[in-house]
Amino acid sequence: MWSLLKLNEHVARMTKQPVTVVNVVSCLVFSIIFGHFYRIILHPRRVPPSVRHLVGLSLGFAFGWLCLKSDLLILVLICALCYILTCKIHPTAVHKVVFGVSFSILLVAQIYRMVLSYGTNHFDYTGRLMVIVQRLTYVAFSLHDGVGRKESELNDEQKKDKIEKPPSILEYFGYMFHYSGFLVGPSCTYVQYIDFIEGKDIERARSNSKGKRKDPSPWKFIRTKLLSSAFFAVGFGLISPRFNITLNGDPDFIGRTSFLRRIWYAWVSIAALRFKYYLAFALGELGLVSCGLGFSGYDEEGNEEWENARNLNAWNVEFPTSLKMVVDNWNVSTAKWLRRTVHARVPYQKAALTFATSVIWHGLYPGYFLVATASLLLNQVSKAVRRAYGHVYNDLSSIGQQILLLLQIAVNILLLTYCTIPFPLLTFDLGYQFFKSMHFFGHIVCCLGLVFFYMRSQPRPKPKEPTLSTSNTNHVIKPELQLTQERNGARLLNNNPLHLRQNQSHFKGSF
Repeated sequence: MWSLLKLNEHVARMTKQPVTVVNVVSCLVFSIIFGHFYRIILHPRRVPPSVRHLVGLSLGFAFGWLCLKSDLLILVLICALCYILTCKIHPTAVHKVVFGVSFSILLVAQIYRMVLSYGTNHFDYTGRLMVIVQRLTYVAFSLHDGVGRKESELNDEQKKDKIEKPPSILEYFGYMFHYSGFLVGPSCTYVQYIDFIEGKDIERARSNSKGKRKDPSPWKFIRTKLLSSAFFAVGFGLISPRFNITLNGDPDFIGRTSFLRRIWYAWVSIAALRFKYYLAFALGELGLVSCGLGFSGYDEEGNEEWENARNLNAWNVEFPTSLKMVVDNWNVSTAKWLRRTVHARVPYQKAALTFATSVIWHGLYPGYFLVATASLLLNQVSKAVRRAYGHVYNDLSSIGQQILLLLQIAVNILLLTYCTIPFPLLTFDLGYQFFKSMHFFGHIVCCLGLVFFYMRSQPRPKPKEPTLSTSNTNHVIKPELQLTQERNGARLLNNNPLHLRQNQSHFKGSF
């Protein structure tokens, strides 16, 4: 451990990167290498589940101490508190208590970090706590679904993830601190983790597939992810230093740069910054898959699938046709967690409450709330457009469909760039300066779109049925008689020579 620290310090001086970042990257790379030994030597058929729990937990503690030092103890104490609550609180309320307690602690940690270093976003224990909060709540909600609710009240996903008793201490802490996903995630559900430890995921996949299947090999997935990781690392290293994201809110830069150039700069700078997160997500996926966690079965051709470990589809994030496509392909594990714990359970205002939970989970910087409000507006407009004009795509020719698709991508890139720039800027003044420099065009477009679709959805007043009354009585003519009179009047009008002449002149003129 001491030699590794010295080596990382030397690498940090050479690359001019913080030592913490070098420590994290070295741990992620080591987890990929060690994962092959864990998957093969510590196979479920060779060792009992307790050994797999203990090895994964021990290495997770080692990674935590190397990257977090004594702050690791804070995470251990939080997990211990939530484990006591999970075991002692009644199953009908355990999910609410654990969610409230863990989320409150996370908020306190986020506020404390803001007070100490406002306007910066460095690697510390709060980011690891964000991942652990997902796992703490997963266990509580699974126990609530398995003991505190009726089977008929559960959806298919909840039935699959439910548990009927609290986990043991080793199982609980092994899930929280397993080395493969402790530093950057992604998070799987507790049942997925236990199935991986006990080998049930492989047995289930074999029973559901046709023919005999070998143990899943992650080499194809690993090769693809290693190539994409290298691309993200090179792209971030080359582009990001030349496009400083904070210049988007700098008054001097705004004053001496044209509007179109600022739009271009915003798009490139936020895309380059995303490459850093792409790299972290890819390394996190590699850590899970290399040890066998995340296996979801075989496809029809017998190829292994690792959908439970996927956390990113960068192509769909960079070239989306809607905001929903971005949400479905960016930080997938967090999106699943929000869907399972918030969106699928709250009775009303599902989208708004899910957005609010996501923002607070990230932190309390004003830039996060600026992004949330703008994204919520964009989400509502996107839904309205799909409902009103979703059929247009199918009515077009193939060339028309391609043109419309390119137009959708261009519009979404523009609006999503506008909406997301304040997120890395963090502070209110920088985020507001950016929106102001863009003349708030994104907010204006979204608000006008909502007004348009609101007016379009309003029912039009029906015209009153005409009534005819006789001159000497108040008797109203029946509809059948009225229709007969209209037809007779139309027949007389058509037989009128002047009318015929006008019609003939009209048709001659139209040709």
